[in-house]
Parts: sequence; structure tokens; C-alpha cells
Amino acid sequence: TLSSGPEFMRLGLGEVLETIKTNFTFDQEPDLITQIDIFEDEMKEDKDELSGRITSAATEEVRDINDPVAVFSTLKKQVTEGSHNLTDPLLSILQNLLALPTNTEVGMQSWYAAERFVQQISLQRETLGLDANSTIDLAAVLNSTSVDVKHQKDLERKALELSKMHEEARLVQVSMSDMEQKLQAADREKATVVQAYEAQIQKVNFDLNIAQMELATKESELDATRTSLHATVTKKNKEMSEMMRKMKEEAGGTMSPPTPRVNIGGAGAGAGADGPELP
Repeated sequence: TLSSGPEFMRLGLGEVLETIKTNFTFDQEPDLITQIDIFEDEMKEDKDELSGRITSAATEEVRDINDPVAVFSTLKKQVTEGSHNLTDPLLSILQNLLALPTNTEVGMQSWYAAERFVQQISLQRETLGLDANSTIDLAAVLNSTSVDVKHQKDLERKALELSKMHEEARLVQVSMSDMEQKLQAADREKATVVQAYEAQIQKVNFDLNIAQMELATKESELDATRTSLHATVTKKNKEMSEMMRKMKEEAGGTMSPPTPRVNIGGAGAGAGADGPELP
């Protein structure tokens, strides 16, 4: 009924049927009134069935089922976000519809024929056709698309494999980035430790240089003190030698004391050093 009903209604059949039901009672034309009621009931059942399929198939509520923009928006969302990406067949359908003329008799017939076949496929009728005398089996039509369906599934499988490869590559890249960051952190830590050791070595070298300078100063001071002490002792030895000589002269040459010498240590100590050795 849905195949021809909407077209008949657009041609004014609804007004004719309403006029018949108004002017004739069931008692006057029982067969005609019965056929009209059956036709209207089947029209309502088909319309309700189609509306139910549309509502259940929609992924989101269509704001206005009679608004082409709202319907197309929902349809586009279904074919692009469903388990199978059906963008290509949708685009092909739209492109073919775009090629149908709209300002000729044949074009008008083509549009209504397309509408009829789409309705029959949507309702999953066993047969498709313009009337009862010219039908084709729906299962045969669906089987004829097996090559296209297989091609679509192959594309989806390859797309899924490619997506997995991209994800694996992304994870590898993330892992490499993490490793690089860890290596950079380790290099920074190593550089910090090296800098700390270098600073310690510089401090030790600095302290060592200071100690060497202080030691050199102490040695210089010690040499100066040794030289000064040696000069003082030499002078004292000479003075004592002169004193001994005078004492000897005063004693009339009777005393013959040993010649005293003073050794302050270091080089030249012992016999043969300058000056007398003090007792």
C-alpha cells in the first residue's frame, strides 16, 4: 500500500475518498466503504511502521521529521559515526538524485519512483516494484551489493589496521619522547654533579696554593731568622775571642784556654766553622 498510496494521496485520492464516505453510508455501499477503510488502515499501518523505523534508526532525536535540513543532519551523523562509515554510498545517492531533472515530467516520475523504491527497501519488503505485475526480489537486490559490501569491509579493516599502526607509532613516539626527557634530565644531573666536583677541585687547588704560599713565606722568614742568628753568633764569637785575647795578655801569657766556637746548626757545623765554640 505504501508503494502507491502516497502518490495517490498527492493526486487527490484522499479528497475523493473523503467525499465518498461523506455522501454514502455503509448500508448504501458496503463493499466500497469497506475497501476505503482497508486502504486507509493499511496506509496508516505503513506510515506508522515507516515512522517507527525512522525514529528507531535515528541516533539522536530529529527536531522536525518534516524538515529536510534536520533529517539530512541526522542522516549524515548516522553514516559517519556509525559502526560502518557509509559516507561514500550516501554521497553517491545524493549525487545521483542531483542529476535527476526537476522541471520535466520524466524528472518528476523519476523522483517518485526513487521515493517508492527507497520506501520499500526501508520497510524491508520481500519484493520491490512499481506494481504487483513488475516486482523483483529484495534479497536478490541486496545480494547484488555483496561485492560493494566486501570492498567496504576491506576498506574498514585496512583503515582500522592503519589506525592501530598510527596509534602504535604515536605510543612509540611518546615513549621515545619520555626517554629523551629522562636522558636530558640525567645529563643535567650529571652536569650538576660535574660542576660540583669541579668547584670542589678548584677550592682544594685554591687552598693548596694558599698553603704553599704560606709555607714559602714561613720558609723565607725562617731563612731570614737563621741568617740573622748566624750573623749574631758570629759577632758574639768574635767579641769573645777578642775578650779572651785581652784576658790572656793581662794574665801575662800564663793562661792558654781553648778557643771557643759556637755552632748554630746547619751547613758548616763542626770543626773548621768560623768563630770559637762557646762552652
